[in-house]
Amino acid sequence: MAKKYEQRVNDCLPPSGQVRLLVLTEKQFSSMHIMLGPITPQEAVVDNSNLTVL
Repeated sequence: MAKKYEQRVNDCLPPSGQVRLLVLTEKQFSSMHIMLGPITPQEAVVDNSNLTVL
């Protein structure tokens, strides 16, 4: 199923810039560790308006 979405992203690549695609299995996702520290000033001004989760 991931290959289908990879092809969709590939078909819509912008003429400039970069797109990175990371494929995780359900098992890999479920074993993810989240470690938080203080938010840096740079992170505070970045929003997630360009983030797409499929």
